[in-house]
Amino acid sequence: MSSDSSSGRPSTVMAHTPCSVRRFRGCTIGRGAVAPTAPTYNPAMADEQRMSGPVTAVPRGRVFRRSADPSPPVAVRAEGSTIWDGSGRAYLDGAGGALVVNVGHGRRSIAEAMAEQAGRIAYAHGTAFTTEPLETYAAAIGPHLPVDDPAIYPVSGGSEATETALKLARAYHLARGETERLIVISRWGSYHGNTLGALDVSGRRPLRRPYEGWLGRFRHVSAAYPYRAGEPHANALGEADELATELERTIEAAEPDTVAAFVAEPIVGATLGGTVTGRRSPTSAGGSGCSSSRTR
Repeated sequence: MSSDSSSGRPSTVMAHTPCSVRRFRGCTIGRGAVAPTAPTYNPAMADEQRMSGPVTAVPRGRVFRRSADPSPPVAVRAEGSTIWDGSGRAYLDGAGGALVVNVGHGRRSIAEAMAEQAGRIAYAHGTAFTTEPLETYAAAIGPHLPVDDPAIYPVSGGSEATETALKLARAYHLARGETERLIVISRWGSYHGNTLGALDVSGRRPLRRPYEGWLGRFRHVSAAYPYRAGEPHANALGEADELATELERTIEAAEPDTVAAFVAEPIVGATLGGTVTGRRSPTSAGGSGCSSSRTR
């Protein structure tokens, strides 16, 4: 900072400091900050570049961008699998956003149902009230769950669902007086969310890497991934019996009375390219092992 000789007031010096937003290495994004040129995009290093790639321009407006593009297109409407921006250009939304628009955009029946409910009551705290739509939804989805007499706990998204499941597992063991059950086991290559507990139980290394100092409470076993089974650093097995045996050994090594839960995906999503576990899944093969180790 320097002084304006004519007024005596300090004048602003534009800082030209290379800064990586993703790494947050003591670098503040401020007016005049200039970032280095972005590296060439390498598909094989896509995850690493998303986590550590430099910002190519100072973001405009007050929105913290989720990508390095300082001026993303403005989505103004959508229908089916198509999104249009403000200039009229159409985009094929092949993944339904983050796989959350699987029924397509612009479904009038859904919009009308949302508007009707919001017009009657938009929110009532669950500690004091229930609502007819919630009870109807829970009754409809219950028979499809692989649980006897299930009870549905509504949340707002996947990360919150994982965090809630972890807390419910802990609460269950505390209610039984088993206070030492703290260990949660999951699979490498899995994705269960981005909040800290969900990230710790997830097994996608590029997402975990920047926060490793905050993680490490949970344990991981091999991914159920026949395509990469046996490859160096893949942490993958292909046979259900192998996966079940590894899980059982991990439980025994941790001491069964300290294990709170095992978290796994019946179908692995984007992290492993939509891997299906097959007709005989590792969870079914490992069911008796989990039961004998008293982890339920």
